[in-house]
Amino acid sequence: MHRSFTLRILLFLSSISMAYSQSKADYVWIFGSNALSLEGSEGSLVSFNGDGRDTSYVQLSESIGSNNASICDVNGKLLFYTNGCAVFDSTFQVMVNGDGINPGDRHDVHCPFGNYIGLQNSLIINIPNTANDFYYIHKTVTLSDDFELSTSGILKTIISFDVNPLGEVIIKNEIIDVNRKSLTGYLEAIKHKNGEDWWIIDFTEGPEEHFYLAYLIDSDTLSLQHELEIENIASLTDRCASTSQSCFSPDGTKLAKMCAESGFDLWDFDRSSGLISNYRHLPIETNYVNCGVGISPNSRFAYLSCSDSLWQVDLWEEDLSVGLELIDTLDKTADPFTVTNFGYQQLGPDCKIYMNTVRQYDWLHVINNPDEKGKACDFRQHSIKLPHLNQPGSFPNFPHFRIDEDDVCDPTITSVFGVPIETVSGMVVFPNPTTGEVTVELPETVSGRMSVKDLTSQVVLTLNWDHADKRQVDFSGCDAGMYLLELYSDYARRWVGRVVVID
Repeated sequence: MHRSFTLRILLFLSSISMAYSQSKADYVWIFGSNALSLEGSEGSLVSFNGDGRDTSYVQLSESIGSNNASICDVNGKLLFYTNGCAVFDSTFQVMVNGDGINPGDRHDVHCPFGNYIGLQNSLIINIPNTANDFYYIHKTVTLSDDFELSTSGILKTIISFDVNPLGEVIIKNEIIDVNRKSLTGYLEAIKHKNGEDWWIIDFTEGPEEHFYLAYLIDSDTLSLQHELEIENIASLTDRCASTSQSCFSPDGTKLAKMCAESGFDLWDFDRSSGLISNYRHLPIETNYVNCGVGISPNSRFAYLSCSDSLWQVDLWEEDLSVGLELIDTLDKTADPFTVTNFGYQQLGPDCKIYMNTVRQYDWLHVINNPDEKGKACDFRQHSIKLPHLNQPGSFPNFPHFRIDEDDVCDPTITSVFGVPIETVSGMVVFPNPTTGEVTVELPETVSGRMSVKDLTSQVVLTLNWDHADKRQVDFSGCDAGMYLLELYSDYARRWVGRVVVID
């Protein structure tokens, strides 16, 4: 195939060569932070539907921070999402009866800014054996008299689509368990081996309590099945839970947990019983404050992202230290005027691992080939440009929805015959704001196709980009507002920019 074919043609051929009927519950990711000049919040929506990964600007009614969860229907259409303060429908408005989530002093302090406390304190799953009902599992955080954060228990909220096509909250903040001192984080879910029920996994705060908790969800009940003491008590602090991450392997056989202060923990997991076994620990001496963890689609490699270092661990090695390799360190020259870092991770539907930062930033890092050993994993820093700043540490907390399907992810979403679509920086648009014509300039000469989208993600202009490093674009026929520019080159590279049109 001649390399001069356009990316759009390649994507079309790729899409017809392979049909997927997998779950698309995690196909839309939402990020956003408050904008002083606008009512509400400016946001970024990442969608894995259609012809590939699409990153677009959205206007949210409220910001969404580290407490972040969402879910789509079987076709990848957004159903609802949450920021730990409220439940929002697919129009980005508060759902019917969706306000007042996690009531209490922390709600009153943080929710005016849309940033409820707690990484991995929210997750959304379907209720087993129902078509239109969902559990939103969450934790309410409290501040003690000695100014320590803790949770007042695990809660459930039920969302139904039986009557209202936009959904409505029918049960809210119902307590599941208040008898244990749960941590502010580490909340995970995984399908039971029967393919219908769910396991909800949590940990209690040490040193008095140091337990692994496994709750079973079926169509009728949500109940605690296991309370097991675990070995690494040092990882069960609120500091660890609020700055670190846990995850399951995509094949469901491993449970991993990472903490900057205590290192990497790994267990074998039994999806039938919900029990953990064969504990392994990898100490990593570090002064880092935040650490994330992700596991490759083939479940062989764990990635530990610790502020300015990314490590790969080969889980096939019984001695984890043998399989430890430094993949990369933070490139501070890429954006010297912004203090950034490596943050938390999420496996995407396209088989890539995405990484955020724990600072307010508008870039995501990406591991393009996480199934490959060592630097062949192709880690790219500052790879995905978001249309707007992301709140510190904000990432949707998804379980592995395709764990029982033939493929846990679809690599054709963001690759063209094995060539990844790479998002790169350097698009400059001027004058900006504009009343009409602007110059769009790139750091190199490329050929491809550019689209211009409005705030509703509708394409208002499409332009061929023929072997040039800049060209003029006329916005005089466009309404006043903000527009997103996306240029895809013939060689699977993507540039993005924004322009504001004024009267």
